[in-house]
Formats: sequence, structure tokens, C-alpha cells
Amino acid sequence: MSRARHRYLQLWFNFVQENQNNWPMLEKEFIQVRRAWEFLHWPEGVLLPETERAERTLNYLFLLDDFLEKRGLLEENIHWIELALPAAQSLQRFDLLGRLGQDLGWCYRSLGRPEKALDYLRLALGIRQKFGPRVGEAATLNMMGVVYDDLGQYGQAISHFEEALKLRRETNHKEGEAITLHNLAATHFMIGNWSLTESYYLEALQLSREVEDERSVAGTLNNLGELWMAQGKFTQAETALSEAMTLFEQMGDVINLAVALTNRGLLADYQGNSEQAITWLEQAVNYQHELGLDSAVTLTNLGTVYEGMGDLERALVYFEKALQQHQANHRADQGATSQANIGGIYLRQEKWDLALTCYESARETFTRLGDKYKLATTLNNLGVIYYKIGHMEAAQNVWLEAIEFYRFLQDEKGEAQIDKYLAAVKEEMSSLGQAECESKSSKKQPVRKRSKR
Repeated sequence: MSRARHRYLQLWFNFVQENQNNWPMLEKEFIQVRRAWEFLHWPEGVLLPETERAERTLNYLFLLDDFLEKRGLLEENIHWIELALPAAQSLQRFDLLGRLGQDLGWCYRSLGRPEKALDYLRLALGIRQKFGPRVGEAATLNMMGVVYDDLGQYGQAISHFEEALKLRRETNHKEGEAITLHNLAATHFMIGNWSLTESYYLEALQLSREVEDERSVAGTLNNLGELWMAQGKFTQAETALSEAMTLFEQMGDVINLAVALTNRGLLADYQGNSEQAITWLEQAVNYQHELGLDSAVTLTNLGTVYEGMGDLERALVYFEKALQQHQANHRADQGATSQANIGGIYLRQEKWDLALTCYESARETFTRLGDKYKLATTLNNLGVIYYKIGHMEAAQNVWLEAIEFYRFLQDEKGEAQIDKYLAAVKEEMSSLGQAECESKSSKKQPVRKRSKR
């Protein structure tokens, strides 16, 4: 290799070392950095001993992987990890093989390919259980829990998180402990265990602040904001989300900034500011589309805002786009949520058959996944449809089921609403029964024919 090529390679490697945490500088010069990195693998680029080539390949990756993730360059990250795998193998660095397998799992998870992600994570777990380290094993278990959560397999997710939490406490890894507590909270939120959710989040936030892990602090604040929104604690939610957005911007974490923008938009809608909500949400969608990321959640929230504004046709378009993405990525829970949202539009348009089909499908999925919060809402709306089409007994049955979930969730507002519905259906059924008796005595057609529409 010529001295010029040696100098070129060393120049940009030194640049990366000096600017590892300065992502604007890396962004500015990344074309040159990439060229130097690729130099290592050109057939006539740099003639180095294989061991030195492998070490330099790995060193570049470990300096740049955080930047690639922050910028959403996931396909490029996969490319370099796949080049690093044989390098780690040639150096017999089994600890690195486990890490690289986990990193591939994370990239594929972020690209919406959970099954492929699990393949790499299982491979990484096997390597780490055999060769260590234990903190790495805990990290892989934690990430597997995240992917199972994406798939709506909440029991599996909680099991993996609890196993990871045990290992992290045994190894006194406080930063990792905070991350796993955060993830446990997020999963319990999905199945309606809100009291436990808040407890885990607050514990995670305290630990993250203690170890000065700003990324974990921001992520936990974002999710606490989501929880407090659901509980109607809007002031607390706004404070948490504002701090989360600031931290993500400072770190240049565009992927999670889009998530925080989505929640901020949803909060603005809850507070009655639809125009501001649309601005936040469209900004989030633009980031997600630029990075090639899944935007289904943000599209769903845009649909919700337009539905609240009475623009049902535009809302339906966004909900259907979200459903397509969820189905493509095999996300059962989120897909069911989109079906329920579409059902809500059809309900408002009085397209009863279409609404019923959507809600019954969503009900089946939420029941299977054990999502009490969404199941309660779905049953509530199913009852409304059955009531509207005259199926009083069916309406009563689903509302009785719904009220038990609202009681479990300590949702007094939801419980009170169902009480009113049950009173109305009871009165209707009583009226129908009296009318039926009168019709029989006068040999008229039974009023119950109405229930067969």
C-alpha cells in the first residue's frame, strides 16, 4: 500500500476518534469517513495483514455505530456489521460476536422485521450464555423482550425483561437496570397495569439520572408523558415530553425525537389544539419518512386528530395506511388498534356491518393478548353497535364484560358511561318484552323481529 493511502486511512480514522460524540462533524465529513472505511475492503485499496485489517474494521464500527443508529442509517449499519462479523471471528473475539449479533437484531427490529431480529438475538444469546459476559447476556435478553413486545407477545416480553433485570441487579449494572425497568413499565402499560407502570418508570428515571444516562432519561420521560396523558395528567405530561424533546435534540437522536414529537402532537390534540397537533405530527412523519422508518403510530395519531375535527374521510385514509404498515410488520396489537380505529369511523358513518367486522376482529386480538385497556374500549363500542342495530342482549353482554375491565383499570369515567348504557339497554329490553306480550295477545308479528336486521 502506498504511503498516501496509509496517510488517508489514518487521517480519517483519527478524525473519527476525535469526533466520536460530535455527530454534526461526522455528518459533515461522513462521505470521506465512509470512503476511508471502505478502503479497508477494496481489493487493491490497502494491503494490510489480515489481523490488522480485522482490528481496524472493528475499531471503525465501534466508533461509528452510535452515529449510524442516531442518523437512522440502519441498512448501512447492517452492511458494516456483516463485514465486522468475519473480522471478529478471525480474531476469536466471541464477546464481540455476541455484541454484533445483538446489534444486527436491533437494526432489523428498527426496520420492522421482528422475526429476523429474533433470529440474530437468539444467536447472540447463545454465544453470550456460553462465552459471556453476563452483562451482555442481560442486554440481549432485554432486547428480545423489546421485540416480543413489538409482536404483542407480552407474556414472553415480561419473562425476558424479568430475567434481564435479575442479571443486571446481580452484576450491579445500574444503567442497564434502569433500561429494563423502563421496558417492563412499557409492557405493563400495554396490558393496562397502570399503577405498576408508573412505579417502574419512576424507579427507572431515578436510576437513569443517578448514572447520568441522558438517552434513558429522555426515553423514560417520553413514556411517562404518554402514561400521564392516558391518565389525564396533562400538565405533568407536557413537562415530561418537553424535557424529552430537548434531550433528544441535543443528542441528535432523530429517531426518538420523532417519537416524542408524536406524543407531543397527541397531547396538543387532547388539550384541544388540533392545528398545533397536526404540525407536531406532520413533523414527526417527515422525519420518519426521511429515515425510512415505520410511521404507523404517527399516522394513527394524525387520523385521530382529523377524526376529532370531523374530517372522517381523511381520518380513514390515515388509519388504513397505519393498518397496512402494522400488518406488514406483523404487529398484532397495533394492527388491532388500527382495525378498531377504522371501526370507529364506520360507526360514526353508521356503516354498521363494516364497523362490527372491524371491532370483532380487534376484540379477538386484544383478548388473545390480554390488553385490558384497549379491550374495554373495544367492548364499549361493540355494545353501541349492537344497541344501534337492535341486538339488545348482545349489547348488554359486551357492556357487562366491559365494565369489569373498567373497574380493574380503576377508570371511573368509563365505568360510569357503561352504567348509563346498561340502564338504557335494560329499559329498552323491558319495553321490548312488554310490546312482545301485547303483540302476542293481539296475534301480531313479534316485535323481536327487529333484532334480526
